[in-house]
Amino acid sequence: MQRSNQPKFGGKPKRTILTGGRPTADEEALLAELHNVYTDADALLSDTTCPASTECCRFGITGREPYVTSIEIAAVEKALRKVGGARSFRRAEPLARPSETNAPPKRRLALFDERTCPLLNESGKCAVYTSRPLGCRTYFCERASSPTRARSTRGRALPQRELNDLVQRVKSIAARHQVSGDLGRALTKAIESLLK
Repeated sequence: MQRSNQPKFGGKPKRTILTGGRPTADEEALLAELHNVYTDADALLSDTTCPASTECCRFGITGREPYVTSIEIAAVEKALRKVGGARSFRRAEPLARPSETNAPPKRRLALFDERTCPLLNESGKCAVYTSRPLGCRTYFCERASSPTRARSTRGRALPQRELNDLVQRVKSIAARHQVSGDLGRALTKAIESLLK
């Protein structure tokens, strides 16, 4: 029996789930739609190279953090279950480690300012890479390049109109997933309950 996604006494609506946290058939269909959007995004950006520095996963360095919808959170939750849950991997260490010598500290980003994505594992790879949100798939640092697209005046070689279409498709799926599910939330806030 399904639970209603309407809250009893105000507050945020909950995802429609079965007992045990497993996705319902409806949610599985929406996740399949989301997977199709991700496949289209990957195809659209297949010629874009990334230096794999994971700087984009360090929100304090970039000053940017992906916003995710309810269906993207559901995809991350499902992917975390596949790897054994959030506690099954050690998180990445910050790039700016404190010096262990007695030398005076160099000016560098403070550890707490780096804000490393909680989905990075200890080897610096995304623990849910195949299910990473659209914002993670489409944000590139300034070193990313594409041999078939010229850089825009903002320095990005991304097809903005097509990316906007993908965002609208994700929002449409999320709106059917949960009441107000299409309203994006910062990734770290949205998944913090999954990581406890």
